[in-house]
Amino acid sequence: MRRLIVVAARGLVVTLPPPRQKPQPKFRPGAGPVRMPARPKTRARSTSLPLLDPLKPWNRRLRRAPRGVPRISCPGYSEPFRIPAWSPNDPIDARRLDARLWALARALDDLPGQARRFARWRARRDAALARERETGGLRRFGRFSPLKPGRPPGWRRKKPVHEVHEVLDVVHGLAQWALEPPDT
Repeated sequence: MRRLIVVAARGLVVTLPPPRQKPQPKFRPGAGPVRMPARPKTRARSTSLPLLDPLKPWNRRLRRAPRGVPRISCPGYSEPFRIPAWSPNDPIDARRLDARLWALARALDDLPGQARRFARWRARRDAALARERETGGLRRFGRFSPLKPGRPPGWRRKKPVHEVHEVLDVVHGLAQWALEPPDT
């Protein structure tokens, strides 16, 4: 889906609004106790499809998955018990999966809007790079490409098993082409 958004955003030009200034503090430092206004209630934000591929964690150690409950026993008082194996009928929490599927459906329904959203991200990234070049400051960590390096997720090294794998490879190639700078 991200690759379709990248392809749809090729050639889109957006103008960014001027940068907002930092809000002034609501109190003067050292002026004594101040009662802050109540925080206004906000709407629950809907989950949107992330525009950037997640990168592999490069500095994280592998964690072992928890294996159920602690197995503490006292000899002669309690009997050791086996942890039951997972069965396919065990209930699982699918709220995150449901939110991701809704985000995917909304992104498919509004592909031009998602392409504009991606073009705004690209314009903000380019503006930040230009500011850093002007000031000569140190480069802060950021993303150059919305796609992860290498092959797309789900790609198979061997002969594709399903037609989906071939489509994924073609769309990934189109997205790489769309990210290339235009010829001058």
